[in-house]
Amino acid sequence: MLKFFQKIRLSSKEAVLLLKKNKKMPQKTGSLIEKKHLSLDDTRKQGLFLVDGQGCIIDINSTFTGLLGYRGQDIAGRHFARLRYNISQKGDRQEEFIGSFGLFLLQQAEEQPIPLILRHKKGHAVPVRLSCVVTRNSDGAVIEWLGLIEQWSEGRMPIGTPLDGGPDWKLWETKDNYKNILAYSGDAIFLADFNTRIVTVNNAGLLLLGYVNAEDILGKSLLDFAPFRGTFPCTTGETITFDEAWGKKQIAYTKELYARGMVHSEMYFIRSDGKAVPMDVTLSLLRDRRGRPRGTISICRDITEQKRTLRELQLAHDELERKVHDRTTSLEESNIALKVLLEARSDDRSEMGGRLLSHINNLVVPYLEKIRSAGLAEPQRTYLEIAETNLREITAPFTEQAGVQMKMLTPAEIQVANLIQQGKTTKEIAALLHLAAQTIDTHRKHIRRKLDLSHKKKNLRTFLSNP
Repeated sequence: MLKFFQKIRLSSKEAVLLLKKNKKMPQKTGSLIEKKHLSLDDTRKQGLFLVDGQGCIIDINSTFTGLLGYRGQDIAGRHFARLRYNISQKGDRQEEFIGSFGLFLLQQAEEQPIPLILRHKKGHAVPVRLSCVVTRNSDGAVIEWLGLIEQWSEGRMPIGTPLDGGPDWKLWETKDNYKNILAYSGDAIFLADFNTRIVTVNNAGLLLLGYVNAEDILGKSLLDFAPFRGTFPCTTGETITFDEAWGKKQIAYTKELYARGMVHSEMYFIRSDGKAVPMDVTLSLLRDRRGRPRGTISICRDITEQKRTLRELQLAHDELERKVHDRTTSLEESNIALKVLLEARSDDRSEMGGRLLSHINNLVVPYLEKIRSAGLAEPQRTYLEIAETNLREITAPFTEQAGVQMKMLTPAEIQVANLIQQGKTTKEIAALLHLAAQTIDTHRKHIRRKLDLSHKKKNLRTFLSNP
């Protein structure tokens, strides 16, 4: 495309007329202007820019460069919306938002000039007036937009008011604007009189209750849709029961509303299909110009998804708790079984140790004593003492099970104690060990002393059997 913008100077009035004429022209905008309006001359220059169907800048003229400081190569390919002062100052935004919002601006500028604040290359704000004309193909699809900007020079830029706004603007602002708020609010809004009859409902309210026409619910009481008692299927997928306590709670909300003028709560409405809808509700008094209450305003937001998510989280939590409980119970049962096995193993070890100790005392120690009394030479006596020491080391763990005091007994005394535990008399022990009865009595005294039984009326055999 030729750099025709640099050759064109249009007055504000002529530029707007040209844009309006071009709305019905199928030719490309650039060639049309270049062909028919090269002779136009005016001291007031207008900034012109050309964007494609997606809103990306193709070319600009020198006046545009003078207004915003950009050259063509600086912003070629950049979306027009990125020149907005508030957007470009706040960094990157989602491309989808940038694109859709920029196209919306261009569409609005087709209908009438709009005030806009653009960003200069150096960063400061530049208030301008934007007009725009579109070129479409035979199918109606947008090919290009030709935009015109001129610096705002009419004092403070108005907030919200269209450039061609007349005396009807204030009337629209105080009447239709509030109608738009009611009609297009995403929250359901119900206005009711003091008889609780619905006098106004918006589209979101109809959708919430499952109706199409406002006439189907106007004049009905809000209480007709509010459950106080009963069981209903809920939009969350569960069944919910409203009992007497729930009804009293709703009445309490009403009392609080008339006392404070506003109340926020969680409530339910019953839809036309019989399902209960959970709602986050703000109730406030509707007042006249003098501030006197005339009715109520109910602003309701459907919280079905939040409730469903919380319910799923609770179910997942309960399932996790159940698994943890089952696992804990299983571990406790395993611990009990392991404890029983360990106790049984300890009993088996004690029993085995007792048998081993008894066999050594009865089958080994007597022979060692006989060898000792056989008049051994010094080397043989040394070997015997080594064997007795090693034997004591082997039987030490089992001797511990008989009690700490049993460790103090000599092997001979342990042998005598074992025979006493078996019920042998002094005479029988002496015969078994080939010792004198007096020697066995001496062993008995030493055993009682070491077991702290001296001068005590305790049977030695009983004590040894139950240490």
